[in-house]
Amino acid sequence: LMNGHRQSIKRKLLVITMVTSLVALVLATSGFVVYDLIAFRKAMTDDLKTTARMIGLNSAAALGFDDEKAAREVLDALRAKPEIVAAALYKPDGKLFTSYVRGQCITDLPSRHQADGFQFARNALAGFHRVVLQRDHVGTLFLRSDMSRWTARLQRYLGIVSVLMLAAVVVALLISSRLQRVIS
Repeated sequence: LMNGHRQSIKRKLLVITMVTSLVALVLATSGFVVYDLIAFRKAMTDDLKTTARMIGLNSAAALGFDDEKAAREVLDALRAKPEIVAAALYKPDGKLFTSYVRGQCITDLPSRHQADGFQFARNALAGFHRVVLQRDHVGTLFLRSDMSRWTARLQRYLGIVSVLMLAAVVVALLISSRLQRVIS
């Protein structure tokens, strides 16, 4: 009877230690992962805004002089950024001037430009940037970036966290089982 009671206490101590360690580890890891993913979304937005400014500057003359070929060449430079799946330039009256769509991506471009700014929607980061040539509004740029970088980062984190959790559980189990002998 005493040996059965002792086993029960040993097991209870081990379970309490393991659950406490696991909960603390899950909370700490979740906090770091969530913070990093939020910061990464902000970095994605900042990167897309920077790209919009550069493409806007490079396409301003083409828009100002109605040079559709030059504008298309500027948008074609977006091939260097695989996360950008669509781009479009609009004239000041809101009509589509030219566009770029990555490969076979099926994406619907807005029929008219909208207010400046970028936001996350439908698994993408998209928005508009005003294009100016010598202080004159000559058009608007639209950019859409997919969430592939964010999704890849999340998947890497899940893999890393899974391995770390498993390793932490094994280490905690070994340490707890040795230390609980002293107590029980």
